[in-house]
Amino acid sequence: MSQPLDPAVRNLVLERHRHLLEAGKLLSSPTLERCYERFRERFGPEQLSQLDGVALLETMHLHGNRDSLVYWLEFKNDE
Repeated sequence: MSQPLDPAVRNLVLERHRHLLEAGKLLSSPTLERCYERFRERFGPEQLSQLDGVALLETMHLHGNRDSLVYWLEFKNDE
């Protein structure tokens, strides 16, 4: 069973988040939502369920392919 976060720690985290957001060092909620939608369009269950065998494995795991799931999770940066 997890314990609730200490209020002092919670406040520190929220303050740091606010500071980073105001400084432009975090993505805004609308930007994050667009990123999530783009990811779902590429790797959502509907798309992956249409693949099988080699195509599915390469879509998910092909190192060096900038369109693979593993690349998107580890390195993707849309700046």
